[in-house]
Amino acid sequence: MKEIFKVFRKNLKDMDKTLFFIGFILFVFGLLNIVTASSREAVVRYETGLYFYFFQQLKMLIIGFIGFLVIINIPTKKYYKLINFGYMVCLCLTIYLSFVGEDTKGAQNWINIMGFTFQPSEVSKIVIIVFLARLFEKWSKRLRKRIDK
Repeated sequence: MKEIFKVFRKNLKDMDKTLFFIGFILFVFGLLNIVTASSREAVVRYETGLYFYFFQQLKMLIIGFIGFLVIINIPTKKYYKLINFGYMVCLCLTIYLSFVGEDTKGAQNWINIMGFTFQPSEVSKIVIIVFLARLFEKWSKRLRKRIDK
């Protein structure tokens, strides 16, 4: 357990503090905007509590922060081993979406798996960023040679 905390401390020490602080401010600002923008709708339209959407968003932010702490401790070279699998999963989810996706406001872009609804495009964004980073790293020498000519 001590080793895990050492790794966390090292990563937090090496982290760009300005970027982390700006991200934190944006999270707080977003939460406050959700309270002001959706509190009336939550009460009037859905007959839920005033802070229903606030707590939903806060829950997702906490889950995302835990995911951030896990991901930041994985060396980036390990991503490259998993990226082809992630790319295939995203491709399969997109194909699955065209047949079984739920229709919301005229767009068939939601998948419901075991009560959990999500958009495959959100997962695909991350996979595409890592996939392109791997390609650019792999072909960077050739690209630089062409630019220098």
